[in-house]
Amino acid sequence: MVAGKRRSVPAWIVRARERTKEYESQLAEQQPRVLAAQAGDPDALRWLCAHTEPARKEAARFYLPARTDLWPDAENVGWIGVVDALGRWNAGAGVRFLDYAVHHIGNRVREFAQAYRSPVRRPAWVYRAYRKMERLIDQGLDWEEIGRQWGYSESTLASIVGVYRGDASLHAQVGRPGEEDDRTCLDLLPAPEGSGQEEEGGEEDRLLTLKLLLSGLDRQAQRVVRLSFGLDEEESKPLTPREVARRLRLPAKTVERILTTALETMRIGLLRHERCYALHPLPVGVAAHQLHQPLPLDEECPEDFE
Repeated sequence: MVAGKRRSVPAWIVRARERTKEYESQLAEQQPRVLAAQAGDPDALRWLCAHTEPARKEAARFYLPARTDLWPDAENVGWIGVVDALGRWNAGAGVRFLDYAVHHIGNRVREFAQAYRSPVRRPAWVYRAYRKMERLIDQGLDWEEIGRQWGYSESTLASIVGVYRGDASLHAQVGRPGEEDDRTCLDLLPAPEGSGQEEEGGEEDRLLTLKLLLSGLDRQAQRVVRLSFGLDEEESKPLTPREVARRLRLPAKTVERILTTALETMRIGLLRHERCYALHPLPVGVAAHQLHQPLPLDEECPEDFE
């Protein structure tokens, strides 16, 4: 009787076992230091401060992307989250402390960021006046004619517009209008610090980054962004949200909301990409051979891009 062959273990099971062993070894290595930190050992606390610094920095930049002046304070507040995690961490749960502390760090930094958010007060009369001004602008009137027709001073008009200056307006134009408009798709992304626009390979890297950021949007949001910034295959001229609404047969408010959400998603994705690019030689999810392939912006973006 011929003995049957021994069945080979699937590769994914082997990799899972290796990851489990690595996790358990890291847990056994870190556990004595964390227990010493719970007991108040200064050396262990310094070790913990150094190893939680990347998580505290990332939380500060994620929840306060536009307030660089508050990043040091937010990182210090993240240390309070580390102390919270020290008091609640259970050594017998089989979870690494650094993985457990990330959630407490994020909670503390998020509460700190919410305390510095200033509410935008918009009286009802200002809202009605702003919408009426949009209708008058569509009729071809300029600011002076609107002021004379209403009897408002320039300061009153400026106060009405100032309430909404941070919004994505239907009439907001990025770049210079007319023939002098030299904005391109690359202007969606900031230029790398300390390097000029003419640096060799810089445009290719920024195009690749733009491709990655667009791949994180749904197809409707991608179309709105491309039409708004002149990236679409059918329309190379940037369109206003009102023109995009007519092109896509959508309400203007819906296009405005989609554009605002898409740009915010791309901004957050750019912050994450910059951090990942500092840790990896290539952007996450992109193989080396893809850098030598053409990346036209009118291609269908893969939905499972990570």
